[in-house]
Amino acid sequence: MSVRMNEKNIVECLFEDIPSDSDSFTSYDDSDADETYLPDKDVEVMEVNHLSDDSKIRRPLFPPINQEAHYKSTETPELENNIVENNPPENTLIHTDENEVSNNGFEFTIPTWSKNNDFSQEPLPEFTCADGPTNTNEIMTFLGMNILMGIKRDPSYRDYWSTSSDLHDDYISSLMTVNRFGWLLSSLHLNDNSVMAKRVDESMIKFKGRSTIKQYMPKKPIKRGYKVWSLADKHGYLWNFDLYTGKRGDSVETNFGGRVVKDLTNPLHHKNHNLYIDNFFTSVPLLAYLKSKGIFCCGTVNSTRKYLPKLELDKNMIMGDIDWNMSDQYHISIVKWKDKRGVTLLSNFHNPTNVVEVKRKSKDGTTSMIPCPSVLKDYNMNMNCVDKFDQYKKMYHIDRKSHKWWHRIFFFFFDAAIVNSHIIYTKITGEKMTLKNFRREISKSLVSKTFVQKRRQKGSGSPSPISIKRASVSPSVRKEQSAHQPERTTRRRCAHCSTKEKEVRTDWKCTICDVPLCISKSRNCFNNYHKC
Repeated sequence: MSVRMNEKNIVECLFEDIPSDSDSFTSYDDSDADETYLPDKDVEVMEVNHLSDDSKIRRPLFPPINQEAHYKSTETPELENNIVENNPPENTLIHTDENEVSNNGFEFTIPTWSKNNDFSQEPLPEFTCADGPTNTNEIMTFLGMNILMGIKRDPSYRDYWSTSSDLHDDYISSLMTVNRFGWLLSSLHLNDNSVMAKRVDESMIKFKGRSTIKQYMPKKPIKRGYKVWSLADKHGYLWNFDLYTGKRGDSVETNFGGRVVKDLTNPLHHKNHNLYIDNFFTSVPLLAYLKSKGIFCCGTVNSTRKYLPKLELDKNMIMGDIDWNMSDQYHISIVKWKDKRGVTLLSNFHNPTNVVEVKRKSKDGTTSMIPCPSVLKDYNMNMNCVDKFDQYKKMYHIDRKSHKWWHRIFFFFFDAAIVNSHIIYTKITGEKMTLKNFRREISKSLVSKTFVQKRRQKGSGSPSPISIKRASVSPSVRKEQSAHQPERTTRRRCAHCSTKEKEVRTDWKCTICDVPLCISKSRNCFNNYHKC
């Protein structure tokens, strides 16, 4: 049986617990029956019951508190009897001699106001809500999306959610809304503010905005940005780093380059590493120090540095000429070689008399072999380690523009971690996976949980928001959760056992992976596919 309700019935149901206009304010004492309450003109929050066109009830939701009175409900039997006997006028004010008002267990005492009252406030308790604005899975998805955006580049991150088909990306836009992605990007915060220093005290991180630690280096490809002192190996692996944050203390730092090298090489002491540095860092005291720590170092040097001997002038040398010298202490050698211009090197482990031959072209176009110090050949073969790291990092780096200066630094080291991981992976497994595919696999792994959830929410009866092909289903997706379920589909080739030589077709597919898989008494490709 169905019941039809008109507007009046609905309103009565909604406000059946609200006292009517006649018993909202009632006299408690006969002697005060002449004092009536009239709604104040300044009361802004009013309630209006639309019962009919000619009958409207208006009452204040929050009536003002009089310091000499408070209002009581008329629901108690005593009060109701009093109302019947005395029949007081509507909206009558209630007087009482009580000092406190009880409201759901809270005892309210009418305060007295004075400028002479002292302020007394206990310290505010810490926020204890357990639920945060985000979670681990969402942050993983956010980072995975940024990795993929480094491969699939759009001018702006909002372009991936664009309604224009030439910019829109179905895969990225289905993982998270553009507003949520933008909020996470703007809310990203890594610093512990409670221990933040007054200032955040050679790769370059590009940045053109305002920052106290931004550097200008006109001879670098990236002329403005943050300077990162880097220690890398011959594979391009970033071993150690130091973000340059300006001078330390109020005085000018002496032997600054030497201090940077000492800081970066602290973990390498007495392990017999070979170190190659450029002329900004190279000095006799530094090479002596490094040799005492079991580090063999070589680098180009400025001939005007302290403690260096006098060598032949450039004008007195022709191409292929060599001049050298050796220190009596520390066995540090200095070698000067004339190519088109003079090159001077300092080493604490090379024999300056060892010479090799290199090919050079003359002005007339002919080539000839000329002598070259072996220290220079060794230096040229090993000096590009940091450049190799920079090259790997910039191939698919997350070039995220931001008004926040530290975002550039965050994404720089995020990319650096991926480069290092790729180098370790290829060395351990021996697999020749390109950096692009390695980044893709990391991205898939980070977004796999969200990917499966989105596919599951979409349901099997409608088109998938993310279309994937058989070859691109990542193991991280295949093994994620227990959401993978079989369902009937058109008869297609099995993604697991079908080959060109032997075609196998099936009526079943996976709801998440969206690939056909055999399910029969003799063959269970569905199970095997999600295990491999």
